[in-house]
Amino acid sequence: MKFDVAIVGGGPCGAIAGKYAAMHGAKTVIIEEHPAIGEPVQCAGIVSTRAVAACELDRGNFLIRSVQGAFVNAFHHRLKIDGHSEKAWIVDRRLFDRELVDHAMDAGCALFLRSKVLNSSRGRLELRISGEREFIDADVIIAAEGVSRKITRSYLGDSNLPKIIPGIQAEVSCEFEDSRFVELFLGESIAPGFFAWMIPTEEGFGRVGLCVADGSGRLPLRYLQKLIKEHPSITGSITDMVIGGIPIGMARRTVADGFLAVGDAAGQVKPTTGGGIYTGAVCAKIAGSVAAEAALEGDTQEKKLLEYEHRWRKSIGRELAIGFAFHRWFSRLDDSTLSQLLEFLSEPEIKEMIEEFGDIDRPSILLKKLARLPKMKAASFALALMKSF
Repeated sequence: MKFDVAIVGGGPCGAIAGKYAAMHGAKTVIIEEHPAIGEPVQCAGIVSTRAVAACELDRGNFLIRSVQGAFVNAFHHRLKIDGHSEKAWIVDRRLFDRELVDHAMDAGCALFLRSKVLNSSRGRLELRISGEREFIDADVIIAAEGVSRKITRSYLGDSNLPKIIPGIQAEVSCEFEDSRFVELFLGESIAPGFFAWMIPTEEGFGRVGLCVADGSGRLPLRYLQKLIKEHPSITGSITDMVIGGIPIGMARRTVADGFLAVGDAAGQVKPTTGGGIYTGAVCAKIAGSVAAEAALEGDTQEKKLLEYEHRWRKSIGRELAIGFAFHRWFSRLDDSTLSQLLEFLSEPEIKEMIEEFGDIDRPSILLKKLARLPKMKAASFALALMKSF
Protein backbone atom coordinates (compact mmCIF):
# COMPACT_ATOMS: atom_id res chain seq x y z
CA MET A 1 0.00 0.00 0.00
CA LYS A 2 1.25 3.46 -0.88
CA PHE A 3 0.39 6.77 0.78
CA ASP A 4 1.76 10.27 0.62
CA VAL A 5 1.57 10.67 4.40
CA ALA A 6 1.30 7.94 7.06
CA ILE A 7 0.53 8.92 10.65
CA VAL A 8 1.26 6.54 13.51
CA GLY A 9 -1.19 7.14 16.33
CA GLY A 10 -4.90 7.92 16.35
CA GLY A 11 -5.00 10.34 19.28
CA PRO A 12 -5.80 14.05 18.92
CA CYS A 13 -2.45 14.96 17.34
CA GLY A 14 -2.61 12.11 14.86
CA ALA A 15 -6.20 12.94 13.94
CA ILE A 16 -5.51 16.65 13.43
CA ALA A 17 -2.31 16.02 11.47
CA GLY A 18 -4.24 13.54 9.30
CA LYS A 19 -7.05 16.01 8.73
CA TYR A 20 -4.67 18.76 7.64
CA ALA A 21 -2.58 16.48 5.42
CA ALA A 22 -5.74 15.26 3.66
CA MET A 23 -7.11 18.81 3.39
CA HIS A 24 -3.90 19.79 1.59
CA GLY A 25 -4.39 17.08 -1.00
CA ALA A 26 -2.21 14.25 0.32
CA LYS A 27 -3.29 10.63 0.29
CA THR A 28 -3.18 10.05 4.05
CA VAL A 29 -3.65 7.20 6.50
CA ILE A 30 -3.84 7.10 10.30
CA ILE A 31 -2.48 3.90 11.83
CA GLU A 32 -3.79 2.97 15.29
CA GLU A 33 -2.68 -0.16 17.13
CA HIS A 34 -5.73 -0.47 19.37
CA PRO A 35 -9.11 -1.84 18.25
CA ALA A 36 -10.93 1.43 19.03
CA ILE A 37 -10.02 5.11 18.96
CA GLY A 38 -9.64 6.72 22.40
CA GLU A 39 -8.67 3.56 24.23
CA PRO A 40 -6.99 3.09 26.58
CA VAL A 41 -7.62 6.50 28.17
CA GLN A 42 -4.37 8.11 29.35
CA CYS A 43 -5.41 11.66 30.12
CA ALA A 44 -7.06 13.68 32.89
CA GLY A 45 -9.71 14.74 30.39
CA ILE A 46 -9.73 18.47 31.15
CA VAL A 47 -9.36 20.58 28.02
CA SER A 48 -9.13 24.37 27.95
CA THR A 49 -11.61 26.26 25.81
CA ARG A 50 -8.69 27.50 23.71
CA ALA A 51 -7.63 23.88 23.12
CA VAL A 52 -11.14 22.94 22.01
CA ALA A 53 -11.09 25.85 19.56
CA ALA A 54 -7.65 24.76 18.28
CA CYS A 55 -9.13 21.30 17.67
CA GLU A 56 -11.93 22.95 15.66
CA LEU A 57 -14.67 21.24 17.63
CA ASP A 58 -18.06 22.46 18.81
CA ARG A 59 -19.92 21.21 21.85
CA GLY A 60 -20.57 17.52 21.38
CA ASN A 61 -21.60 14.42 23.29
CA PHE A 62 -18.02 14.17 24.61
CA LEU A 63 -18.65 17.18 26.91
CA ILE A 64 -19.40 16.16 30.51
CA ARG A 65 -19.31 19.59 32.18
CA SER A 66 -17.42 22.87 32.15
CA VAL A 67 -15.33 24.45 34.91
CA GLN A 68 -14.34 28.03 35.64
CA GLY A 69 -11.56 27.80 38.18
CA ALA A 70 -9.73 25.85 40.85
CA PHE A 71 -9.25 25.46 44.58
CA VAL A 72 -5.54 25.18 45.38
CA ASN A 73 -4.90 23.22 48.58
CA ALA A 74 -1.62 23.10 50.50
CA PHE A 75 -1.07 22.61 54.21
CA HIS A 76 -3.57 24.91 55.96
CA HIS A 77 -4.15 27.09 52.90
CA ARG A 78 -7.07 26.87 50.51
CA LEU A 79 -6.92 29.39 47.66
CA LYS A 80 -9.90 29.88 45.38
CA ILE A 81 -9.05 31.00 41.84
CA ASP A 82 -12.22 32.00 40.01
CA GLY A 83 -12.07 32.74 36.30
CA HIS A 84 -15.71 33.95 36.47
CA SER A 85 -16.56 32.27 33.17
CA GLU A 86 -16.11 28.94 31.40
CA LYS A 87 -12.39 28.17 31.18
CA ALA A 88 -12.19 24.44 30.45
CA TRP A 89 -14.27 21.42 29.53
CA ILE A 90 -14.30 18.08 31.29
CA VAL A 91 -14.57 15.56 28.47
CA ASP A 92 -14.96 11.87 27.78
CA ARG A 93 -11.68 11.33 25.96
CA ARG A 94 -12.96 8.28 24.12
CA LEU A 95 -15.71 10.31 22.46
CA PHE A 96 -13.50 13.39 22.09
CA ASP A 97 -10.79 11.46 20.22
CA ARG A 98 -13.34 9.68 18.04
CA GLU A 99 -14.89 12.95 16.93
CA LEU A 100 -11.47 14.24 15.91
CA VAL A 101 -10.80 11.09 13.88
CA ASP A 102 -14.24 11.40 12.27
CA HIS A 103 -13.26 14.90 11.13
CA ALA A 104 -10.02 13.54 9.67
CA MET A 105 -11.92 10.84 7.78
CA ASP A 106 -14.42 13.42 6.52
CA ALA A 107 -11.41 15.27 5.07
CA GLY A 108 -10.44 12.10 3.17
CA CYS A 109 -8.05 10.40 5.59
CA ALA A 110 -8.00 6.58 5.77
CA LEU A 111 -7.94 4.77 9.12
CA PHE A 112 -6.37 1.41 10.01
CA LEU A 113 -7.28 -0.02 13.42
CA ARG A 114 -5.64 -3.03 15.13
CA SER A 115 -2.50 -2.05 13.22
CA LYS A 116 0.74 -2.31 15.16
CA VAL A 117 3.96 -0.95 13.70
CA LEU A 118 6.66 -3.62 13.93
CA ASN A 119 9.50 -1.80 12.16
CA SER A 120 10.12 1.46 10.41
CA SER A 121 12.67 2.61 7.87
CA ARG A 122 12.86 5.56 5.52
CA GLY A 123 9.56 5.60 3.64
CA ARG A 124 8.31 2.20 4.84
CA LEU A 125 6.36 0.82 7.79
CA GLU A 126 6.06 -2.86 8.57
CA LEU A 127 2.73 -3.55 10.27
CA ARG A 128 0.71 -6.32 11.78
CA ILE A 129 -2.89 -5.58 10.81
CA SER A 130 -5.43 -7.84 12.52
CA GLY A 131 -2.75 -10.52 12.73
CA GLU A 132 -1.54 -10.20 9.13
CA ARG A 133 1.84 -8.78 8.15
CA GLU A 134 1.59 -5.78 5.81
CA PHE A 135 3.83 -3.02 4.47
CA ILE A 136 2.95 0.61 3.94
CA ASP A 137 5.10 2.90 1.83
CA ALA A 138 4.82 6.61 2.60
CA ASP A 139 6.70 9.69 1.46
CA VAL A 140 6.41 11.21 4.95
CA ILE A 141 5.83 9.41 8.25
CA ILE A 142 4.43 11.42 11.16
CA ALA A 143 4.92 9.93 14.62
CA ALA A 144 1.98 10.85 16.85
CA GLU A 145 2.56 7.79 19.00
CA GLY A 146 2.53 9.42 22.43
CA VAL A 147 5.10 8.66 25.11
CA SER A 148 5.94 5.19 23.74
CA ARG A 149 8.13 6.91 21.09
CA LYS A 150 9.32 3.67 19.50
CA ILE A 151 9.36 5.07 15.96
CA THR A 152 10.54 8.49 17.11
CA ARG A 153 13.59 6.90 18.77
CA SER A 154 14.50 5.05 15.59
CA TYR A 155 14.65 8.34 13.66
CA LEU A 156 15.85 10.83 16.28
CA GLY A 157 17.64 8.78 18.96
CA ASP A 158 17.08 8.83 22.72
CA SER A 159 19.41 11.74 23.40
CA ASN A 160 17.10 14.13 21.58
CA LEU A 161 13.96 13.22 23.55
CA PRO A 162 12.64 14.69 26.83
CA LYS A 163 12.31 12.84 30.13
CA ILE A 164 9.02 11.21 31.11
CA ILE A 165 7.49 11.72 34.56
CA PRO A 166 5.11 8.99 35.82
CA GLY A 167 1.46 9.68 36.50
CA ILE A 168 -1.64 7.85 37.68
CA GLN A 169 -5.35 8.58 37.77
CA ALA A 170 -8.42 6.83 39.19
CA GLU A 171 -12.17 7.23 38.86
CA VAL A 172 -13.74 7.43 42.31
CA SER A 173 -17.00 8.38 43.97
CA CYS A 174 -16.54 11.75 45.67
CA GLU A 175 -18.20 15.02 46.56
CA PHE A 176 -17.15 18.53 45.52
CA GLU A 177 -17.69 21.80 47.33
CA ASP A 178 -18.47 23.36 43.95
CA SER A 179 -18.41 21.26 40.77
CA ARG A 180 -17.55 24.35 38.71
CA PHE A 181 -14.04 24.11 40.16
CA VAL A 182 -11.30 21.50 40.06
CA GLU A 183 -9.32 20.74 43.22
CA LEU A 184 -5.49 20.93 43.18
CA PHE A 185 -3.21 19.64 45.94
CA LEU A 186 0.42 20.60 46.58
CA GLY A 187 3.05 19.19 48.89
CA GLU A 188 6.05 16.87 49.08
CA SER A 189 3.95 14.15 50.72
CA ILE A 190 1.16 14.47 48.15
CA ALA A 191 2.81 14.74 44.72
CA PRO A 192 6.56 15.47 44.97
CA GLY A 193 7.68 17.91 42.30
CA PHE A 194 4.26 18.25 40.70
CA PHE A 195 0.65 18.34 41.97
CA ALA A 196 -2.42 16.18 42.48
CA TRP A 197 -5.88 16.88 41.09
CA MET A 198 -9.51 16.04 41.67
CA ILE A 199 -11.73 16.73 38.66
CA PRO A 200 -15.55 16.63 38.81
CA THR A 201 -17.23 14.42 36.22
CA GLU A 202 -20.73 13.00 36.60
CA GLU A 203 -22.67 13.86 39.76
CA GLY A 204 -21.02 12.15 42.71
CA PHE A 205 -17.93 11.07 40.78
CA GLY A 206 -14.54 12.48 39.89
CA ARG A 207 -11.07 11.75 38.55
CA VAL A 208 -8.30 11.81 41.11
CA GLY A 209 -4.71 11.71 39.92
CA LEU A 210 -1.18 12.98 40.31
CA CYS A 211 2.34 12.93 38.91
CA VAL A 212 5.69 12.54 40.64
CA ALA A 213 8.45 14.75 39.25
CA ASP A 214 11.09 15.07 41.95
CA GLY A 215 13.54 12.73 40.20
CA SER A 216 13.44 10.22 43.06
CA GLY A 217 12.11 7.37 40.95
CA ARG A 218 9.29 6.82 43.43
CA LEU A 219 6.14 5.44 41.85
CA PRO A 220 2.93 7.48 42.08
CA LEU A 221 0.61 4.64 43.16
CA ARG A 222 1.33 4.91 46.89
CA TYR A 223 0.77 8.67 46.79
CA LEU A 224 -2.58 8.16 45.07
CA GLN A 225 -3.63 5.51 47.58
CA LYS A 226 -2.71 7.85 50.44
CA LEU A 227 -4.65 10.76 48.92
CA ILE A 228 -7.75 8.63 48.35
CA LYS A 229 -7.57 7.20 51.86
CA GLU A 230 -7.09 10.54 53.63
CA HIS A 231 -9.27 12.95 51.65
CA PRO A 232 -12.67 13.32 53.33
CA SER A 233 -14.52 14.10 50.08
CA ILE A 234 -13.61 10.75 48.52
CA THR A 235 -16.35 8.44 49.71
CA GLY A 236 -15.98 5.27 47.68
CA SER A 237 -13.58 2.84 46.12
CA ILE A 238 -11.74 3.08 42.81
CA THR A 239 -13.87 2.19 39.78
CA ASP A 240 -11.18 2.60 37.11
CA MET A 241 -7.46 3.37 36.99
CA VAL A 242 -4.99 4.45 34.31
CA ILE A 243 -1.21 4.72 34.51
CA GLY A 244 0.85 6.80 32.11
CA GLY A 245 3.54 9.39 31.73
CA ILE A 246 4.06 13.00 30.70
CA PRO A 247 7.04 14.25 28.68
CA ILE A 248 8.65 17.29 30.28
CA GLY A 249 10.71 19.42 27.91
CA MET A 250 10.82 19.78 24.15
CA ALA A 251 12.65 17.31 21.93
CA ARG A 252 15.87 18.79 20.59
CA ARG A 253 14.94 17.65 17.09
CA THR A 254 11.54 16.74 15.65
CA VAL A 255 12.49 16.22 12.00
CA ALA A 256 14.53 13.77 9.92
CA ASP A 257 14.47 12.71 6.27
CA GLY A 258 10.87 11.69 5.54
CA PHE A 259 9.89 11.99 9.21
CA LEU A 260 8.16 14.35 11.65
CA ALA A 261 7.33 13.88 15.35
CA VAL A 262 4.35 15.63 16.91
CA GLY A 263 2.61 15.86 20.28
CA ASP A 264 3.87 13.85 23.25
CA ALA A 265 6.42 12.12 21.02
CA ALA A 266 8.03 15.53 20.43
CA GLY A 267 7.60 16.87 23.96
CA GLN A 268 5.03 19.43 22.81
CA VAL A 269 3.36 19.38 26.21
CA LYS A 270 2.88 22.17 28.77
CA PRO A 271 5.41 21.47 31.54
CA THR A 272 3.33 23.48 34.00
CA THR A 273 0.25 21.22 33.85
CA GLY A 274 1.15 18.24 31.67
CA GLY A 275 -1.61 19.14 29.21
CA GLY A 276 -0.88 18.56 25.55
CA ILE A 277 -4.12 19.06 23.61
CA TYR A 278 -3.69 22.75 22.80
CA THR A 279 0.03 22.64 22.05
CA GLY A 280 -0.34 19.36 20.17
CA ALA A 281 -3.19 20.70 18.03
CA VAL A 282 -1.18 23.78 17.06
CA CYS A 283 1.79 21.62 16.04
CA ALA A 284 -0.28 18.90 14.36
CA LYS A 285 -1.85 21.38 11.96
CA ILE A 286 1.61 22.53 10.92
CA ALA A 287 2.88 18.94 10.66
CA GLY A 288 0.03 17.80 8.43
CA SER A 289 0.32 20.82 6.16
CA VAL A 290 4.11 20.66 5.78
CA ALA A 291 4.10 16.87 5.27
CA ALA A 292 1.47 17.09 2.55
CA GLU A 293 3.27 19.88 0.73
CA ALA A 294 6.60 18.06 0.87
CA ALA A 295 5.12 14.76 -0.33
CA LEU A 296 3.26 16.36 -3.23
CA GLU A 297 6.34 18.34 -4.26
CA GLY A 298 8.48 15.19 -4.14
CA ASP A 299 10.96 16.69 -1.69
CA THR A 300 10.88 15.00 1.74
CA GLN A 301 14.47 15.65 2.78
CA GLU A 302 15.09 16.95 6.30
CA LYS A 303 15.99 20.37 4.93
CA LYS A 304 12.51 20.71 3.44
CA LEU A 305 10.71 19.33 6.49
CA LEU A 306 12.58 21.72 8.81
CA GLU A 307 9.86 24.21 7.91
CA TYR A 308 7.69 22.29 10.39
CA GLU A 309 10.24 22.62 13.16
CA HIS A 310 10.81 26.31 12.54
CA ARG A 311 7.07 27.07 12.47
CA TRP A 312 6.04 25.17 15.58
CA ARG A 313 8.94 26.53 17.63
CA LYS A 314 8.09 30.06 16.51
CA SER A 315 4.44 29.49 17.46
CA ILE A 316 4.76 27.85 20.89
CA GLY A 317 8.46 27.21 21.57
CA ARG A 318 8.96 30.25 23.79
CA GLU A 319 5.88 29.43 25.84
CA LEU A 320 7.04 25.86 26.37
CA ALA A 321 10.53 27.05 27.33
CA ILE A 322 9.07 29.40 29.95
CA GLY A 323 6.87 26.58 31.20
CA PHE A 324 9.87 24.27 31.49
CA ALA A 325 11.82 26.85 33.50
CA PHE A 326 8.83 27.22 35.81
CA HIS A 327 8.53 23.43 36.17
CA ARG A 328 12.21 23.10 37.10
CA TRP A 329 11.82 25.78 39.74
CA PHE A 330 8.52 24.45 41.11
CA SER A 331 9.72 20.83 41.29
CA ARG A 332 12.47 21.92 43.74
CA LEU A 333 10.23 23.72 46.22
CA ASP A 334 10.05 22.29 49.72
CA ASP A 335 6.89 22.44 51.81
CA SER A 336 8.01 25.53 53.72
CA THR A 337 8.58 27.53 50.53
CA LEU A 338 5.36 26.24 49.00
CA SER A 339 3.48 27.49 52.05
CA GLN A 340 5.11 30.93 51.76
CA LEU A 341 4.34 31.07 48.08
CA LEU A 342 0.67 30.25 48.60
CA GLU A 343 0.44 32.95 51.27
CA PHE A 344 1.86 35.42 48.77
CA LEU A 345 -0.55 34.33 46.03
CA SER A 346 -3.48 34.65 48.45
CA GLU A 347 -2.96 38.39 48.87
CA PRO A 348 -5.99 40.18 47.32
CA GLU A 349 -3.97 42.12 44.76
CA ILE A 350 -2.13 39.00 43.59
CA LYS A 351 -5.23 36.80 43.59
CA GLU A 352 -7.08 39.37 41.47
CA MET A 353 -4.19 39.44 39.02
CA ILE A 354 -4.19 35.62 38.75
CA GLU A 355 -7.94 35.54 38.12
CA GLU A 356 -7.70 38.21 35.44
CA PHE A 357 -4.55 37.13 33.61
CA GLY A 358 -4.04 33.46 34.52
CA ASP A 359 -3.99 31.28 31.39
CA ILE A 360 -3.22 27.56 31.54
CA ASP A 361 -2.12 27.57 27.90
CA ARG A 362 0.01 30.72 28.10
CA PRO A 363 1.49 31.11 31.59
CA SER A 364 3.92 33.77 30.37
CA ILE A 365 1.05 36.29 30.32
CA LEU A 366 0.66 36.08 34.10
CA LEU A 367 4.39 35.86 34.76
CA LYS A 368 4.92 39.14 32.90
CA LYS A 369 2.27 40.79 35.05
CA LEU A 370 3.84 39.47 38.23
CA ALA A 371 7.21 40.80 37.11
CA ARG A 372 5.71 44.31 37.03
CA LEU A 373 4.58 44.23 40.65
CA PRO A 374 5.64 47.08 42.96
CA LYS A 375 9.15 46.60 44.31
CA MET A 376 8.14 45.25 47.70
CA LYS A 377 5.80 42.68 46.18
CA ALA A 378 8.36 41.69 43.58
CA ALA A 379 11.03 41.32 46.23
CA SER A 380 8.77 39.04 48.26
CA PHE A 381 8.10 36.93 45.20
CA ALA A 382 11.80 36.81 44.31
CA LEU A 383 12.66 35.71 47.86
CA ALA A 384 10.28 32.77 47.54
CA LEU A 385 11.97 31.86 44.27
CA MET A 386 15.50 32.08 45.66
CA LYS A 387 14.68 29.83 48.60
CA SER A 388 13.95 27.01 46.18
CA PHE A 389 17.57 26.85 44.92
